[in-house]
Amino acid sequence: MIEVNVKKLLAEIKGGNCFHEPVTLVAATKTRTAEEINRAIMAGVTEIGENRVQEFTAKYDEIVGANRHFIGRLQTNMENEKQPLDDLKNDEITKKRE
Repeated sequence: MIEVNVKKLLAEIKGGNCFHEPVTLVAATKTRTAEEINRAIMAGVTEIGENRVQEFTAKYDEIVGANRHFIGRLQTNMENEKQPLDDLKNDEITKKRE
């Protein structure tokens, strides 16, 4: 089902928006397992986003083949958990320079 839905969405956005600008699908991964996320990536998702620090860090090493984004705002009680997000930002900067 995941693969069918991803392919359908990608086909719908292929032509861009009404101004013919490209559209990027960012798949929100909230409550999804690493296996489900990797299936979506294999189906064509290139951008994934998570809005919970705990879920983001738990899945980080198991997900391959997509650019990762933290979506939403960081809750104040999670400020101490921010290090993995800083590491992600540094990883993304490094990848862009290569």
